[in-house]
Amino acid sequence: LESARRLHADKPCGADRRPDCPASPPHTAKDMDLSPQYAEFLAELKREARWLVWRNEVRNGNGKPTKVPYSARGGSGSSTDPNTWATYEEAVAVVNRYDGLGFAMGNGILFVDLDGCRNPQTGTIETWALEIINLLDAPAEISPSATGVHVYLKSQNARSLKRMFRTGESK
Repeated sequence: LESARRLHADKPCGADRRPDCPASPPHTAKDMDLSPQYAEFLAELKREARWLVWRNEVRNGNGKPTKVPYSARGGSGSSTDPNTWATYEEAVAVVNRYDGLGFAMGNGILFVDLDGCRNPQTGTIETWALEIINLLDAPAEISPSATGVHVYLKSQNARSLKRMFRTGESK
């Protein structure tokens, strides 16, 4: 909880709650942009030409929306195809025609995706997720679904994170 308190020390528990309060509103990349301790990390992301835009679309006939990547330069996008990536400025210039901005992880930048840890009605984040967020002490945001949290990290060795959290995922 200490890193959550430091991140939002200027925000009281009340109408505009901090993540360590009983209920918290979504924190967005814009909120992270305002946090001085994360300014250099976010500036580094913005310097990387790894940006995409995305739309929520229903695919595979299951009726469930998914985030479909597009190139800010036009056409389909891919998190694994650098030819579809753009600069931050290019992506921001067209994001109003899409549902959001995306970043192609890699080059030492990764994120921990904590799914299903947040109640979107109350903003309450599960204790287990708060422990991970505080352990990592890195920029975090509420996921677009509002039911999870993304924690952004810079590491040249993602395998050490997999061992740390004992995950069997191969991504």
